[in-house]
Amino acid sequence: MRVLEIVNSVPGETFIREHAQAIVSHTDIELMWGAWQTTSTGNLPSPVAGLKTVEALPNYNRMKVGGKLRQKVSYFLKKFKNPSPQDIVRETVAKFQPDLIHFQFASLAAQHHQWASDLSIPYTFSVRGSDVQVEPLNNPLYLKSLISAANHAAGIHLVCGQLGKLLEGYAGKTLPMSVVRTSLNPAWEKVARKPVDGKIVSVGRLHWRKDFPTLVLAAKKLKEVGKQFEIHIFGDGPAQEQLEFMIRSMELEDFVLLRGKITHEALKKEFESASIYVQTSIAEGFPNAVGEAMLANIPVVSTICGGVDEVLTHRRNAMLALPGQAKEIAQHIAYLMDNPDFCIEISQSANKSALEHFNSRKHARKFELFWKKALS
Repeated sequence: MRVLEIVNSVPGETFIREHAQAIVSHTDIELMWGAWQTTSTGNLPSPVAGLKTVEALPNYNRMKVGGKLRQKVSYFLKKFKNPSPQDIVRETVAKFQPDLIHFQFASLAAQHHQWASDLSIPYTFSVRGSDVQVEPLNNPLYLKSLISAANHAAGIHLVCGQLGKLLEGYAGKTLPMSVVRTSLNPAWEKVARKPVDGKIVSVGRLHWRKDFPTLVLAAKKLKEVGKQFEIHIFGDGPAQEQLEFMIRSMELEDFVLLRGKITHEALKKEFESASIYVQTSIAEGFPNAVGEAMLANIPVVSTICGGVDEVLTHRRNAMLALPGQAKEIAQHIAYLMDNPDFCIEISQSANKSALEHFNSRKHARKFELFWKKALS
């Protein structure tokens, strides 16, 4: 089976690289990448050993630099008298000779599924979170294209079941969907843990979906009851000014630290000393950082949203709260701080759950079955 995955860019998001590594390591699928958001055309260096081909797809919007469009797509301008972006992409994709096209994001499928249909190549796509939770709220034309992509897809991959319910609600019909959990790097399990009392870590884009203001409010409640702690928030985004204002106005500068973006390697170092991981999102698929914390044996406090409660159970492998409940989140954090034996118990249980759900071999085999079903 030859599968061409359409990705945004190269080297791409970490979870997409982990997915590709799982596929090439545990199946016989010939996996190829076509990268859409790039300023170049032609072959690109492969970020994953075993990928058959990695090529930049021609992108007009990205190539209109200094009026040199004709220079950059001269090959295609010779082949077509008046090429459209679809003509150019179809020509490039045809060279791959794929049996199946897989769009790694629903937004990519919404934008490009028509040329896949024009080539008479079946396509599938992944639904991860913001593609169906955020974009449809802001853009009716996007929602229309998303529904069209879903209606014509040979299969739809979900990172959690809850996203499927949302997508079927938009489409108004049953869709060919399969849940395949994200593949996470087992190296997270090898984090050398030396927890520092009171060090709390949270990771994510500073965006309304992650609801970091609720975490700041929880910090205020922990301070009021005399807890000694530091919350380290890693990420950047449009909510930064709001969070900075909240932290200053509540006099939490010594308790809540906005640390900015962080690499995975640096995050592993932070996980070594973290005593608790907290996620306060109001909209998610399944937060990868929660899975990584589970693998690293860090006790987790999380809100129930997206697919969180498809993997986590309150007081068995995590402490769970409803979204926006700062008081409840603060109580869960305080409980973990006061009960180290319980922390060990639920973190060990969470580690077992993570190894079961985010296993690369299982991910690869389920994707292989998903794509075979789509082709049948």
